Parts: sequence; structure tokens; C-alpha cells
Amino acid sequence: MKRINPQNIALIVVAALVLIILILIGSALAGLPERRAAEQLEIAAVAIDRAARQCYALEGA
Repeated sequence: MKRINPQNIALIVVAALVLIILILIGSALAGLPERRAAEQLEIAAVAIDRAARQCYALEGA
């Protein structure tokens, strides 16, 4: 079974939190409706998931 480096997990979590905070602040400053902000968060979640899967794949290579 593949072992994931804890540093990679921490990096992904921190990057995810920073991205989410920036999207929320940007949405609030731009006056976007909650629905649009939720769409942006969903896009960010997909990007974070892809990055996590790539890190996992690189760990096994």
C-alpha cells in the first residue's frame, strides 16, 4: 500500500484553506451573490481534489 507523505497532506490542506478564504473574501468584496460564491467554492474543491490525487499518484511513482 502506498504511503502518503504527511508534508504533502499538510501542504494541500493549507493551500485549500487559503484558497477558500480568498474566494470568500473576493466574493464579499465583489458583492457576488451567495449562489455565485458557492459555485466558485465548488470549482476550488474540484481543483483541490485533482491536486491531491496528483500528489498521491506522484508519491507512488
